[in-house]
This record gives sequence, structure tokens and C-alpha cells, in this order.
Amino acid sequence: MNDVLAQVATSTETSKNAGNAILYETVLTIMNVESENSLRVLAVNILGRFLLNNDKNIRFIGLLTLVKTVHKDMTAVQRHRITILECLSDGDPSIQRCAMELSFTLINTQNIEMVVRELLRYLESTDAEMKALCSSKIVLAAETYSPSIRWHLDVLLRILTIAGNNIRDDVISSTIQLISNSPQHEQRFITDKMWEAIMNMNQLENRQPLVQVAVWTIGEYGESGGFDEFELIEHYRQLLWAPQLSITTKQYILVSLAKISVRIDGCTPEIQNIINAFRVHMNIDLQQRANEFSQLFTNYKHLRTSLLEKMPKLKLSELTTSEYNADFASGESSEGEQQQQEEPVPAPEPSNQDILLDLLGDCFSSDGNGNNALAVVPVTQPAAPQSYLQTSFNQTGLSTMNNYNNNGPMAPGTDSFLDLLGLAAANQTQPSQQQTIDYTPATATIPAIEVYHKDDIHIRFLVHPQQTTVHDREAPTTTPARITVQTTNGSQATIEKFLFQAAVPKAFVLTLREPSGTVMPPGGTIMQDLLIARQTGQSGGAAGGLRMKVRFSYEVENYSMMEQIDVNEFPSGFLR
Repeated sequence: MNDVLAQVATSTETSKNAGNAILYETVLTIMNVESENSLRVLAVNILGRFLLNNDKNIRFIGLLTLVKTVHKDMTAVQRHRITILECLSDGDPSIQRCAMELSFTLINTQNIEMVVRELLRYLESTDAEMKALCSSKIVLAAETYSPSIRWHLDVLLRILTIAGNNIRDDVISSTIQLISNSPQHEQRFITDKMWEAIMNMNQLENRQPLVQVAVWTIGEYGESGGFDEFELIEHYRQLLWAPQLSITTKQYILVSLAKISVRIDGCTPEIQNIINAFRVHMNIDLQQRANEFSQLFTNYKHLRTSLLEKMPKLKLSELTTSEYNADFASGESSEGEQQQQEEPVPAPEPSNQDILLDLLGDCFSSDGNGNNALAVVPVTQPAAPQSYLQTSFNQTGLSTMNNYNNNGPMAPGTDSFLDLLGLAAANQTQPSQQQTIDYTPATATIPAIEVYHKDDIHIRFLVHPQQTTVHDREAPTTTPARITVQTTNGSQATIEKFLFQAAVPKAFVLTLREPSGTVMPPGGTIMQDLLIARQTGQSGGAAGGLRMKVRFSYEVENYSMMEQIDVNEFPSGFLR
């Protein structure tokens, strides 16, 4: 086959479109079969000749095919880098876009400067939508292959200047992070450059992200800049009263101005006057900021230096991380564990509760009695995590060994409470006065609930009925109902960072136990227990009023996925 393909590729006439069509199919065949390396080079060279064709359609087909097959032989495609970069200046937007995508795949440490130079030239002439996309990709490429910090800072400054208001927020955050982690002499360099970039008021309306980064930099490292402080304060006054700047930009400027008061000596009275003028601003956020900063110049001036000190170095984050799933990211990575060993453990943030409050929206809004408001209990870490090896599945249903002690799952907490009151000893000295009888409801077997079965993800709720414990001389007590969430990966890819979340109305209490893991290989399963009970004083039918919002997220093959579903039909008999 290799000989036949080589003969077709070398002897086909290209003066007519029929010959080009045959070559195109030949190239696809070479790239999709196990061909020799020399044959793949020949195919890439054919596509390179397509790029030199006068017909725009043939040039577009050549670029599109290279984009799809560049991973087959990167070295061979690199030989046509100059021709590909020339396509960035083509008059056809489709050809420009394909050339841009292909250019980013060719970037490495050896050609980063040349390719980025051409991409910045392309950035100047492209439309607003492509400016946003291209600028973000240039930032990512610069983070990966940057030859030096000075070059990296200069590229980010040029992106802010060229793309203007069309850049995404990740460019702003990446620039601030890089400046924060740069050496002191590089911070001095970029501070002077930023000051020069915002001197011309006529161009700032369309470059507001540049203004935001510039004033942040001056506010943090203003003492190292080579500018006159009175000229700086006067320019800040003009920026704050400029009608063409947005409220967000003025928020940056106001904070920067307050920080300059502790960076540069001799201009505190002028800064205080500017801030006081904004105490009556019509925008409530600017007004609040001005009033708070004003207190730092009067009643709390002894705290101003410590409150407005330089920010610590910001942690460099990967732009490839999905911003939408940032709040759901698992903290169990090895990197996180290493940082916990080196740094003090921060206070836990109630992010899961806030996320689930937003998750339900208005569907669980309060009815006046508070019965339908959301009730979420944070994830608990039991003293001895339940072993999922104690649970066996067979064709007749779920059989579970005794995972609870005679006093129910809350017994350890009860013992701790008795110890706190000094009653544990008295309680232990009278074992004969307490007789325990456990019984199971009549509905011993309850079928599983099919929650989700899509995209090779299968989630089932395995429902365990409540158990009632009767103590002598005491009223019967009921343990929480238990639902085992069984998540199975039916795909051929490994699923990572799996996170399951749930929420119920306020009439119920929901506790999420620790899952058996966060990674599912092909065919793997993750188990997690949910404990559900009614709030004290609440009454109702078997499962009357119980509704559940479920959200789960995971990563598969570098893609982040998230799903949200409602579970409203629970079997009767498992919750009283």
C-alpha cells in the first residue's frame, strides 16, 4: 500500500481541481493508516503546496487538514511554519482563523518569539471576537514557553494595548499574577511601562483592562517608579472623573490611590481630598469604598499602613483550569497535600453550602413557614470511615453487614456529649436498666432508584429503610434513613475529580458521608452514603415532601463536565 500511495502522490497532475481532489484523498489515506515516516512527510509537503495555491478554497482545505493531522508529524509541519504564518495576513477570515489555530500548535521554546510576533501583528487587524480568543491563547503560550520574564511582561503589555476592551478576564489576572511573582527590578520596569501606557487620556476609553492592570501595579509598587508624585496624583484625579471609564475601572483606581498614600510620602493630603470627594458619589460601591478609606485617614489612621501593605505573591494558576468548576475543585490532589504540609491549614470555607444555596434557586423558596427553605449539612468526616467492602451486591438486591452500632450512627457524638456533661460514667454503671430492641420495618427490600444514565455515567440510589430503636423507659428513636449513591463509569476513559453534591428542603436534614474515592477507571464505581432525617417537630407521610437536587461534576480527558438533576420520586416506607 505504501508504494501505491507514494506513486499516486508523486505522479498526480495538480493543474486541475480533479488532481488536487485525488491528492487530498491520498493525504487523508496516508495520515489515517500506518504509513512510513517518509510517506507522511510527503503528505505534509503536498498540503504545504496547497497553501501556496492561488485558489482560496484549496488554501483553506490545506490549512484545515494540517490542523487535523499536525499531531501525526509535528517536525514535518514545522518546515512549513513560514508559509503558515503568512496565511495570517490573508484576506479571507476563515483562512486567517485556521492559520491562527495551526500557529498555536507549532509553538515551542525555539520559535515562541517569532510566532508570537506574527500573532501580535495578526491581533492588530482581526475582529473583536478573534481578539478575545487570540489574546487568551497568546497568554497561555507565553506562560508555557516564555524565554524570560522581561519578554513575557512585554508581550502581556502589548496584548493589553492592542486588544483593548476585547480581552478576557484571564489576561488581566495572568498579568497581575506575573507582575506579583517577578523580581524587584522587573517590577520597577513594568511599573514605569504601565505609567507611560496610561498617560494619554484619549486612548484609555478602549483600553480599560490596561488601565486596571496599570493602576494595580502602580498602587503596589509605586515607590519604585520613576515618576513625579504630584503629576501622578493629578493624573489619578483626571482618571477618576473621566466619564468614559467604567465603574469597575474606577474601583481599581480608588483602591490604588489609597495604597499610594502609604507608598509615596508627601501626597497624603491630596489623596485624602480626592477620596473624600467620592463619599457622596452616586454609585453606591464607589461611595462605600470612599467612606471606608476615609476612615483610614482619620479615626483609624494607625491601621492604614498595615491594612494597605503590599499584597503577598499571588499563586500562579493554570489558565486551562475551568473557571466554572473552580469552586467545585477537589482538595485531594498531591499538590494540595504538599502545600498543606508546608503552609498552615487555612480555615475551611463553607463553599459547598453556598454553592448548593445557589443551586436550588427559587424552586425551594420559603413559603412563609420556612418549610420549603433549603437545608444543607456540610460533609462530615466520621471517626472510622465506613468500609464499602462490607457491602455486597447480588441479583436479589443489596445485602449490607451491620455498619451501625446498637445505638445508631450518632452514638459517638452522644458519648462525647455525655463526657462533656460528666454523665458518661453514670450512664455506663447502669447497663442493666437499659434494654435495646432493634426491629426493621415490614418493607425489608426497597428497589433502587435510577437517578442518571447518560454519557456512560450510571448513578443509582440504593435505599436502606430506617431502623427504630426502643429503649426501656424511653420513647422509640429512629435512626436516619440511608441512601447509598452508586456511581459507575461505563466509558473507556478514566474519570477524575468526581464530586457529588445534594440538597433537600429545610424540613429535612441531609448529611453526606465521605465518598470511596474521586477517580473512576473504566468500569469503576464510587460509593457514597447519604443520611436523611426529618427535622425535629416535622411530620409527614413516608417520604412526603422529600425532594432532592443533585449536582455532580468530573473531568474526563482534560474536559470538565457538570450535570444537575432533580430526584422527586422516593419510595414509600424508608423515611418516617
